[in-house]
Amino acid sequence: MNKIYDKMQHILILILIGVVFLLTSCTSNNNPQNEGVMSGVPSVMQYDDYYSCANAKEVLSADENIIEVTSDNTLHVVGIGSTVVTIDGEEYNVTTQKAKLAVILCIGQSNMTVISTGNEELAVKPPLGTAYWNTMEDSTSLSSTGVKGLFGAFADTFYKTSGEKCLMIQAAMGGTSIGQWQTDTDYLGKAINTYNNCVSQLKYYTDYYEITRTGYIWLQGETDCKNGMSANQYFKSFFRMHDKLNNNCTKIITDSEKAFSFTGILGVRSWSGRPKYERPLNIVFTGPRSAQYAMGNSNSIKVGNKDYDTSDIYLITNITENWYSDESVAAWFTKDNLYYEQDAGVVKMVADRETDLDALMPPDISSASNTTYPDQHYLQKGYNEMGADAGKNLANILKIKQGTQTENIEYDVVLRDFNGIVSYKNGDEAVITRTTATLVPCVTNLSATNYSLTYEFTSRDCPDAYVDEFGQIIGLQNDTSGEYKVFLNNSEEAVLTVKVTVSDPNIITPDFSWVEGSNVYLSDLIGSKECLSWKVNMADSTMANPPRRPGKNANYNSSKLSVADITYKKGIGLHPQATADSEIEFDISKYGCDRFYAIVGSPGLTDFGNGVICSVYVDYGDGKYVLLEKSGVLAGEIVHVFDLDINGAEKIKLVVNSNGVINSDSTTWAYSVIYKENK
Repeated sequence: MNKIYDKMQHILILILIGVVFLLTSCTSNNNPQNEGVMSGVPSVMQYDDYYSCANAKEVLSADENIIEVTSDNTLHVVGIGSTVVTIDGEEYNVTTQKAKLAVILCIGQSNMTVISTGNEELAVKPPLGTAYWNTMEDSTSLSSTGVKGLFGAFADTFYKTSGEKCLMIQAAMGGTSIGQWQTDTDYLGKAINTYNNCVSQLKYYTDYYEITRTGYIWLQGETDCKNGMSANQYFKSFFRMHDKLNNNCTKIITDSEKAFSFTGILGVRSWSGRPKYERPLNIVFTGPRSAQYAMGNSNSIKVGNKDYDTSDIYLITNITENWYSDESVAAWFTKDNLYYEQDAGVVKMVADRETDLDALMPPDISSASNTTYPDQHYLQKGYNEMGADAGKNLANILKIKQGTQTENIEYDVVLRDFNGIVSYKNGDEAVITRTTATLVPCVTNLSATNYSLTYEFTSRDCPDAYVDEFGQIIGLQNDTSGEYKVFLNNSEEAVLTVKVTVSDPNIITPDFSWVEGSNVYLSDLIGSKECLSWKVNMADSTMANPPRRPGKNANYNSSKLSVADITYKKGIGLHPQATADSEIEFDISKYGCDRFYAIVGSPGLTDFGNGVICSVYVDYGDGKYVLLEKSGVLAGEIVHVFDLDINGAEKIKLVVNSNGVINSDSTTWAYSVIYKENK
């Protein structure tokens, strides 16, 4: 009896093993939702799906024009219809359908190209048959060979989250400003032609694919951050490009109003414009970054008298902002080895050992951060993380917008500081300076879609102060405060209120008192006989018709007089020559003044060159100039105050030295006033 029992038990075990074998003999490479699967074999498949049955002994298809069986026992959908698949004697009815396909144009600058700092071996490779590279005929580059950059990771999570395959059309160009994406004859025109040529071939695939949506993803702004472009200028340039793309690109989905139904912005990192690459500043809210956040925050933005529809523009990743310092990089990329696995449809990093492959991020992420030029490229690990986050977030957003997924995403609304690092919550206080007066509202989860943020700023101290569309507080004076309020979905009650105080040691309030009527602004002497000589870039006072002159109550380039972006009414603008200092000399002998005062520095806040060094000389009547005071290196917000005793001086000379490099050396001498001190 025991022998019979043991034999029956043995038979049952064998049967169970066989069942398990059948259940696991086919591995799905494609079906991310695991829907319609019978005993491990999908009952519904999309065109160009691949399903591995490598563990099966025999795999047959009743119609190889619908599903073919490859040499390694993989099922490959090659037609539309129904057929029977036999796995080790078990028959399965399988229906194949058109594949859902999203067509995505990829534009921007170098981080959206097949970047040289990437690595094909380490690039994420989406399942075969789910992603196409520039043409529907290329279904292997992303999935088999690997493409440097963010594309494979993006396609992988986009498919696993949405169930839609994607055709990625790359038309980015490295080093470009958004100003080079404006017309039919620049890079925008080239991108439009690339897109139209590619999608013209889709007519041959209408029997196999259903085009579900079209859109473009944009990663650009490093150049414009570096050049100091304002948020307003970047925003308007973006919309000129955006409108031209929608009007001139081929409209594939005939019942849509425009060519593209979505725009995904991958948040740009920025360069502060300083002579040295200072890592904590490379996520500052420069103009382009502020504009990108504004477009992602709201359904519409009013700039000037025009309303812009931003309801289909989404910020789909800002993950690179987690890597703003050596410490933050070490915390994010805990180990050096990188490979990927699927976890609930999301690509995640799995790290447990080191490798010598091109996986370790440099100390501060940049692929060339040891150079003087603050390169903003990444290694492949960074592109994988960036692409995966963008693809996942965009897929979630589109599913929620389409109504195929209920939004149950939790998020908070915070106010990000100018440097991009500190987040203020409701009830917090932010202390800012004049140069850090941009505070940007944002949500903590970019997969969220059911939100639109508006904001306002009020101050009892400065009733005219306000916050513009891009988060910059305007009109709040030093040592005054106000309230920054953020409203969600046009609600009457603010979801976030932060007290904001300006405390800026660089704002200089002149502290002098002169005898009434004794003050003389040197700028008023320009053009008179008291102005003895002057020298600026490519011109001097000896020329009969000088092409340039010193700025009289204006900057050297004739723009509004300013020092470190603070405007003044009176002053002189100078600029050194390539091989000589800039200088201006005055005869002050008849005025009887004993003091000189000036606030000196760069007109704006950027400092692309080596800065300048400024000096004041006086002649006491013996024909010899004596140095009274020399500044340190002046650039950006670094200014110098000359408050000098000139008693007995008959002449005064103001000098600007280029400090070795004549680059962005326009220098403003605000006030530049001589007077008799009221003692």
